[in-house]
Amino acid sequence: CSEGALQNDKMDFGGAEIYALLKENVTSAEFEQQLMDAGYVYKFNSDDFKIVASYPQVWDSFALISKITLITGILIIVIALINFFNFQVSLFNARTREYSLRKVFGANRRQLFFQLYMQVVVVLLVTALLLLSLIEMFNQEIRLTLEIAEMEMQFSRALLMKHALQYIVLLLVSSTIICWFIVRKLYKKSVYRGVASKPVGGSVIGRNIMLWWQLFITWIFAGAVAALIMQFKTGTDTLFPTLSVQQKEEILSIPMDWFFMDNSAKEALIGKFGQHSGVLDVMCAGRALTEGPTGMIGLNWQGIGEPDQFMSAIYFIPSSYFRFMNIPLMQGSMPVNENEVLVDGRFVKRTQTDVLGKNAYSRNGFFRNGFFNITGVVGEPMHSNYEGGVVSYGVMFVPQEIENIRHCYLKCQPQQVKEVRKWVMGILEKELPKDVEYEVGTFLNDIYEAQGLENFLRKVFVFFALVCIVLTLLGVYSSISFDTQRRQKEIALRKINGAGKHNIAWVFVRLYTILLCSSAAVAFPLLYMMFGFWKQIYVRFFEYGVSFWCGLFAFLTIMVAVTIAWKIRQIVNLNPAAVIKSE
Repeated sequence: CSEGALQNDKMDFGGAEIYALLKENVTSAEFEQQLMDAGYVYKFNSDDFKIVASYPQVWDSFALISKITLITGILIIVIALINFFNFQVSLFNARTREYSLRKVFGANRRQLFFQLYMQVVVVLLVTALLLLSLIEMFNQEIRLTLEIAEMEMQFSRALLMKHALQYIVLLLVSSTIICWFIVRKLYKKSVYRGVASKPVGGSVIGRNIMLWWQLFITWIFAGAVAALIMQFKTGTDTLFPTLSVQQKEEILSIPMDWFFMDNSAKEALIGKFGQHSGVLDVMCAGRALTEGPTGMIGLNWQGIGEPDQFMSAIYFIPSSYFRFMNIPLMQGSMPVNENEVLVDGRFVKRTQTDVLGKNAYSRNGFFRNGFFNITGVVGEPMHSNYEGGVVSYGVMFVPQEIENIRHCYLKCQPQQVKEVRKWVMGILEKELPKDVEYEVGTFLNDIYEAQGLENFLRKVFVFFALVCIVLTLLGVYSSISFDTQRRQKEIALRKINGAGKHNIAWVFVRLYTILLCSSAAVAFPLLYMMFGFWKQIYVRFFEYGVSFWCGLFAFLTIMVAVTIAWKIRQIVNLNPAAVIKSE
């Protein structure tokens, strides 16, 4: 059972959740009807409310992360398979002459197939042995905890073994099909063509198509990672923009939601925190600032008896909030008396009226006198970077004494944050019971946690993008190695006829330039569309102008250039005489 109630002379909150394990074949609707028949009700503000029974719902964040992880995993598997089959096809094409000579000595289609297939089987079996050995080193039960999403995945070692074996079987079946097609193609080719010539353009079309898809998927991953990094930085700057990133890091954040300690004891503890010479300012709060406004309230300009005309978010704050957060007053004056409040710029834009000095009435008599007097306007100190929600209505700031301190913030001298944190940790260790957990972080860490989804996706996509880039570069290296090997005679003849190093290098660079540019031409518009949908959920989205796309293109282009540079340098410095002699 989890329930909570917070009451004061201005507002009442209440709520309860009860978890019940139902008997087999009993539905939630039947259980709810039994509660109604028994007369169970929940009282709130002297009114009776019926108890509603329902099954726990899957969180939207859990479903979103699951889908993103699934799509990411599929793309990585596709990249790996394309790379593997690309290597197979290149290797088989490079041995065309050998297979043609075997045909001369009487090898039939079945024998050629098994020769090709056994080579693939050996590679797959060695890989499978390594994979299964790594799984065997795990515990019987493997748990993966994602604290950001508040979820935990648990699976057994036997299940991992089963999935790994299924994957190996799938690879063996796929390789069987590919080997069969290659043998069929080789067997139809004449012996003279197989022995006298080497594979040219047409024989590597399939390999180039696979390499194009690798680069396309890599563009998607690289673009997503760059966007997540940029958006995470933008979100960090957007939240509480009156503080710089450095200032956010110089504010210590201390959760103090301890039920065993009353307000006076907490105030005494906070007083000890402030005794350190490195502490510039102290602010107590009823909740963490990154949790956003307290709730919503219906308001109108006419009076208490009139229907609500608009909604506003309401934020109970300590009197030192604006000074501590460096939030300037744009218009009017600071509240002095009870019922006097401030509003932000969004509130003014939404109501489209001159709010200074006006009374905003609450239908339910939210304050003792039933109205708020607006004395001033501040900017838009963003508490969330997500579009919509309570913040989109505008915020009304209500200064009040904190009746239940649940959080404390310490603004520290520059270069003394570590010393103050050590001081606070020592006080908490001494004053709190041994079994009580506590933490002392920074306001910047709180802002990072407020961007939990972006932070989680950023870390996941960085890892997968690195895997994807490595696999793609291995595919590029395999392709350039095959190309330089099979075209040695051609390059030798080009050099004999006076071709320069740049001309020879362009023979190989041209292909990868075409692959890079064509795959980027498809991937970039797709990424642009994705960003267009993605930006709709944010108040402020990162700028993805020409510099973003040029930087993204330059990054992967440099990686590919470095990968092929050594092989191209090797073929450019080739000795034509040695090649002709070997031929």
